[in-house]
Amino acid sequence: MIPRRPPPIHAGEPPARGETLWERVIASRPEQQRPTIDALIAALRRRGVLTAPDQAVVRLCLDEALTNSMLHGNEGDPDLSLGIRLALEPTRWLVTISDAGTGFSPECIPAGDIGCDRDPDPAALRAAAPPPAVTAESGRGIRLLQAYLEELAYWRGGAVVVLGGRRADVPAPS
Repeated sequence: MIPRRPPPIHAGEPPARGETLWERVIASRPEQQRPTIDALIAALRRRGVLTAPDQAVVRLCLDEALTNSMLHGNEGDPDLSLGIRLALEPTRWLVTISDAGTGFSPECIPAGDIGCDRDPDPAALRAAAPPPAVTAESGRGIRLLQAYLEELAYWRGGAVVVLGGRRADVPAPS
């Protein structure tokens, strides 16, 4: 297996993409995590872009991204907030999470083989054991996001993350 490169970290703000379905600012408090994830999953399910089997993988990815933003970006400060936006493009859903931090350097992501030659289809990934680097403690969140999402990019030096996945209501390209 070839180790996957760290996700891109861009300096500016992410471009506005897709139709906004849901947008909120939440307190950077752990008790806000589950209701936020539930609301995002519900919005995706209502639009038919997320299947029930894929729900667990998306939930896990959202949990990891929100945890990283709260603990690392906002340094656990409950007085800070997170901006969250859910949008739809023609073939994918996107979740953007912005924290109040200054970002991070790609060198901060521990190296690890996250299995980039694996099938990116969430159904296939659910059936397979996760690669060892995904289960390692340090850097696990970013490696997990890379393994399970179709799109992962950081903006504003790493203080904004964009997660993306294929819409279930759009046929996969043949």
